[in-house]
Formats: sequence, structure tokens, C-alpha cells
Amino acid sequence: MNKNSLVWATVAALVGATVCAPQAAAYTPEEQQFLVAINQVIPPPRLVDAVFLKLGYQACAIMRSGQDTNAAKRAVWETYDTYGYLPLAGAQVGSIVHEAADELCPDVDYWGLYRQSQS
Repeated sequence: MNKNSLVWATVAALVGATVCAPQAAAYTPEEQQFLVAINQVIPPPRLVDAVFLKLGYQACAIMRSGQDTNAAKRAVWETYDTYGYLPLAGAQVGSIVHEAADELCPDVDYWGLYRQSQS
């Protein structure tokens, strides 16, 4: 392959990769705030944002069902472990649940559920 052919093949590959690359997800302002908070507690390298949003919404669903914050933490921890990535510290799991309540489901009575988990 001559030099010009190699250059054009490289250009074609780059253009193809750019056209075929997935577009960035459009997150709501609440989701963006959640991810900003998570990024402060669990800085990169870490799993992708979509995974943390899934965990946050999972925590919200559990708390909306009336289960306490410990149940939400357990579920988040167990789901996160299925990804086989570096383990999270307990405080990080707690932060996911707390930030989810603050940003993704402010309708949840986080402090009431937290007090319930302490009794």
C-alpha cells in the first residue's frame, strides 16, 4: 500500500468512526446535578454515567416503595457488584443513595427513611 492510500484509508476510518460514534446522552438538569455530585465522591476512572443513573433510580424506586435507606444501599451495592468493577466504599454507596434522593427523587422523605433505618 502506498503512502497516499494509507493516508486516505486513515482519513476514511476517522470519518467513519466520527459518524458512527454514539451521541452523548441528553441528561435532565437533575440528572446532571446527580452526576456532578457522584463525580466528586467517585472520581474517574469509574463506570459510565448511565450506570450511576441506573443505580440512583434504583435507590429512588426502593425508597418510594417505603423501604428504608439501608435497603436502598444494599440494593445499590449488590447491583454495582454485578458489574465486576472496583468495589465501592460504604460511604460512596451512601452518597449514591443520598444524592439520588436529593436530585433524582426529591419527593422521597429521605430523612424519614434514614431515621427508620436507624431504629
